[in-house]
Amino acid sequence: MEERKKVSCLIMFEMLGKPKEHLEATMDKFIETIGKEKGLRVINKSTNEAKILEQKDKDGKIISNDLYSTFSDLEIEFDDVFLMLGFAFKYMPSHLEIVKPEDFRFRNADFGSIVNNILTKMHHYDSIAKGAIMQNQILAQHLAAMKSKLEGNIPIIDNKQTAESKSSKKKVKKKI
Repeated sequence: MEERKKVSCLIMFEMLGKPKEHLEATMDKFIETIGKEKGLRVINKSTNEAKILEQKDKDGKIISNDLYSTFSDLEIEFDDVFLMLGFAFKYMPSHLEIVKPEDFRFRNADFGSIVNNILTKMHHYDSIAKGAIMQNQILAQHLAAMKSKLEGNIPIIDNKQTAESKSSKKKVKKKI
């Protein structure tokens, strides 16, 4: 990049949770953490009061209303576009709008660096997702095996119980 231009953005973060007071305090702490990041300056911030979130079924009947939702709008100035992209991947805002500069000019090496940073993050998230899928499959196999044993009336007994059972059978036989 020929010159590192500051980047101004309007950014929105949303949170969902309960109880209301905890959700609002968590959002405040989250915004405070963002303000301590190097290479950026929070110019303006506003957080809305948490509101009850009603979940409805397909017929419009309320099925749950115990969660709250809130959001914060921030105006942030970043030292450069690389910091802005890193921030976006780190904090994953709901929305990000670049206000300034109106256009960017990159050398191919700089643009390639941006793309490679994006790819690195994507590969990282992909490996996490694949690991979670594998763990889920292993758990499903273990549950299926347990279900099969239970349906077949094969008791699931650990080694300690088996040893105790054998010793109690020997005592019973001696009494007879």
